[in-house]
Amino acid sequence: MKRTALNALIDTLAFVALVFIASTGFLMRYQLPPGSGGFPKEYLLDQLGLPTDAASDERIGRLMRTNDLQMQDLRQVIAKYKETP
Repeated sequence: MKRTALNALIDTLAFVALVFIASTGFLMRYQLPPGSGGFPKEYLLDQLGLPTDAASDERIGRLMRTNDLQMQDLRQVIAKYKETP
């Protein structure tokens, strides 16, 4: 295989990888609706005793760290939510 053909193949593969990564990021940023994880944020905040007036883009992990909550607390709330019909 000539060097020119090898460079073209590598460039093509790199481009395909770039398009795949960019499209994944696009889907995560713009296409997935907020709260698509399946749990209403207000429910989580209420059950964890966190302020319900938190910014809508605030990460739950950051809220939990600033309020000294553990991941186990979050798991219990999610399990309780899944049990309710």
